[in-house]
Amino acid sequence: MSEILLWVNLVVLLLIGLGINIYIPSYLKEKAKNLAQKEDVKEITDTVEEIRKTHKSEIELFKGQIQSNLEALERKREVYNDFIKSLGIFIGGRTNDEQKQIFLDCYAALWLWAPDEVISVVNSFVDLQIKAASGQVSDQVILKNSYAACVIALRNDCGVTTKLQSSDYRYVFFGI
Repeated sequence: MSEILLWVNLVVLLLIGLGINIYIPSYLKEKAKNLAQKEDVKEITDTVEEIRKTHKSEIELFKGQIQSNLEALERKREVYNDFIKSLGIFIGGRTNDEQKQIFLDCYAALWLWAPDEVISVVNSFVDLQIKAASGQVSDQVILKNSYAACVIALRNDCGVTTKLQSSDYRYVFFGI
């Protein structure tokens, strides 16, 4: 009986050894694989977070630039609107010292906000008005076209796409 018990113990030990021999290496292999995946996931996560942080700051910078550009465009539109209103001084004899000062202030603001192309068109208009005031230019069509060219140049610079021409501008007088 002792021999049978010995054989049974030997078989059991052999089975346990065989089980350990098969299970332990596959267990360790799986553990090593999981550990490698954890390390890879951590590395990928760190890389993704770094990229996200970099792009987030770039996006915030870009948002700030867009906001600044929108504010500048809004300010430019206000300056242009005020300038167009001030040009009324040249139409129909609506002149007084206050309106002259408003025009000069608007003209100065225009020099801060308008691009060279707009300034050139406005200066051509102002030059014609100076000549008209001294009697050198009396053709109203030339003066009106120059005025309308200012309006169109301001519209174009504000991003308004237009096919209008100077001759399309209408002058309205109310019994002056």
